[in-house]
Amino acid sequence: MKWHSFIIIIIVILCSDTVYGQKHHRKEYTRRFAIGVKTGISLTDMRLSSDYYDIYKSSISPYGSFGAFFLYKDKSGFAFRPELVLGGRGSSLSCHDVKYAISSTCLNLRMNLEYHLYINRTTKSVYFVAAPGWNTTLGGWVKYSSEEIESLKMNLSRSNMHIHDMNVFVGMGFDMQLLISRRSFYLAGE
Repeated sequence: MKWHSFIIIIIVILCSDTVYGQKHHRKEYTRRFAIGVKTGISLTDMRLSSDYYDIYKSSISPYGSFGAFFLYKDKSGFAFRPELVLGGRGSSLSCHDVKYAISSTCLNLRMNLEYHLYINRTTKSVYFVAAPGWNTTLGGWVKYSSEEIESLKMNLSRSNMHIHDMNVFVGMGFDMQLLISRRSFYLAGE
């Protein structure tokens, strides 16, 4: 999808809202506690850190993700959202005849701390998030090929990949609460 289409979709979502016939009070509709599932697509790109590998062209790889979360929102706009997500990571590098690819399946535990800025007269918000996280690699492979060597494929293990790592996620997102038959559904992008 081109960036133009993505930006137009975001603008349409931001401008759409349920029309209320009476005075709307966001705090009456915003749920303080929520649990749910999370799904989406992540675009990953891995790059080698040594300057010697600058000659390689890197490409972005799409991976699906699926997980669960628990959400607590305070009336002041602060929120705590721990989540456990299963997803993929990887990329491919190429230079002339040499091709190198990595693909992995990961389990990620994040403890999101959020601050929501609510849009007046709606249940939508833009939020800032900071989250410490723990990631573990469950499996995957590394593949190498060139004109001289047909193809080598090796499973990921402790000898060629950090199986456990800690990280910090900092970013922003947008969420919108949909009320359908007195049930809350959150549509979000981060």
